[in-house]
Amino acid sequence: MEESVEREGSMNEIKEQEPRQTKWMVIEGGPSSGKTTIVNKLKNQNYEILEEAARRLLNYGYKRQDEIQFTLDVFNSQRDAEERLDTDNIVFLDRGLPGRIAYLLMEGRDWSDPQIQMMLEESRRRVYSEVYILEPLPFFETQTQRTENIEFARKAFKTHVDVYEKLGYKPVIVPVLPPDERADFVIKDATQKGKL
Repeated sequence: MEESVEREGSMNEIKEQEPRQTKWMVIEGGPSSGKTTIVNKLKNQNYEILEEAARRLLNYGYKRQDEIQFTLDVFNSQRDAEERLDTDNIVFLDRGLPGRIAYLLMEGRDWSDPQIQMMLEESRRRVYSEVYILEPLPFFETQTQRTENIEFARKAFKTHVDVYEKLGYKPVIVPVLPPDERADFVIKDATQKGKL
């Protein structure tokens, strides 16, 4: 009897460690990639959207002073928001949890950094249905919330691809197209794969 209780306990531990399979699709991209425009177009077509955590924090008065702390706070906010989502609902995420790892790497951290290791471990606790990464636009729009430039945007694109690939994803690269065609590209791809 003790053996069966022990076995049941270990099975529960294994279940807790299994990643959550989701029907969520990530729309990822560096600054000025057109990501927000695409997300808004999807929202206007009545798809469920999880708003970008960084934008949510900044809109609620977050004071962005230290980039590392900002990245960690955004990561935690994104994790908490994802924990509240139903894994069976089709949701487009305006950035995924692993996207924050890319920003720490661009701040000079490396893969062995304890915070990045923690973020990788947390990111492995869920499996996104699909990841779409937008190629950077050939021009750069500045906004009051934005502190980056075009070189940063190009580096962000490459780093995002690297992070998602390290986690076992095969991101779909969304080419530079007019906004409506980019949204259609995502919808068509997801539909052909049976995800919509």
